[in-house]
Amino acid sequence: MSRLFVLISGFGPPHWEHKLAILKNNLTKITSFPWEKIKITICQYADPEEYKIPEELLQEYPVSVVYEKGIVGEFIKRHASPEAIRGFDYVLLLLDDIELIHMDFAKAIQYQQELLLDIVSPSLTTDSKIQYTYMLQEHRPFDVKITNVCEYFCMLFPASSYPSYYRHIDLENPWMWALDLILHKHLGLRVGILNHYCMKHWYKTESYGMCPDIDPLLCFHRYIKRYGETAEGLAGQKAVRGYWVEIG
Repeated sequence: MSRLFVLISGFGPPHWEHKLAILKNNLTKITSFPWEKIKITICQYADPEEYKIPEELLQEYPVSVVYEKGIVGEFIKRHASPEAIRGFDYVLLLLDDIELIHMDFAKAIQYQQELLLDIVSPSLTTDSKIQYTYMLQEHRPFDVKITNVCEYFCMLFPASSYPSYYRHIDLENPWMWALDLILHKHLGLRVGILNHYCMKHWYKTESYGMCPDIDPLLCFHRYIKRYGETAEGLAGQKAVRGYWVEIG
């Protein structure tokens, strides 16, 4: 059996009612696997007096809610540190507008172990809001796409690999732009995107306006400068390293 630590790194409006439906779906799928132990933390940035997660949902699943202002990277830094995940075998990070459509955690763990992957991500449905097409599910006969990069939507880490990712989350870059582009090049992490298991990204760029004083593009350029990179250089790197097909 395996033990899973889950962090939903930001939860709130807009689209509150729809996100509650997404949450219910995701909790059902995550807990359908027979984890030996599971801890799920939701970081709600919305005022709990105005926006309430239904009590029956909190009672049905092993969920705790943290109510505080913040941005994705800040929530991960505060609530998913290497100390916080101690005693768990896997770490799952995901956004509140990501809906797990098809997900088999047994197969994800199998692929992670067989291919020595540090990060496993579902692929995106073709109707998702996307930035990079390499994340999309493909109608081709392969099981795992090995990539240099992976946009942060839903990431499963073995606990042994997670600290290497966590160390590069910078509070001066709380939206985490660019971290997805240096995963292999600078962090040395091996990434796999599952082709048969997918998620849908429903919304795009709607949270940035809630923190107008933090410019994600400015943070991006400051961040990559520390690694001696330019936007053009990172954009020119090869996204896909290869494809893996399960035999048998």
